[in-house]
Amino acid sequence: MRQHLHHTSTMVLHPTPGLWYWRSFHKYVAVRYGTAAPYVQFAVGLSTLFYCINYKTIRLFSHAKYH
Repeated sequence: MRQHLHHTSTMVLHPTPGLWYWRSFHKYVAVRYGTAAPYVQFAVGLSTLFYCINYKTIRLFSHAKYH
């Protein structure tokens, strides 16, 4: 007799945190053929963060329009 979905164990529906860690580790951290995408995303993220932090200073610096 076939088991229905409501008879499945909770381990199938909710995997352990260790399993999630190893899956994400091998998928995103320990990749075999990595690209420069994570480094570019990190650099863009830092640039955006510092722009947001210094927006007030950048906005007020518009007085030096003509030299």
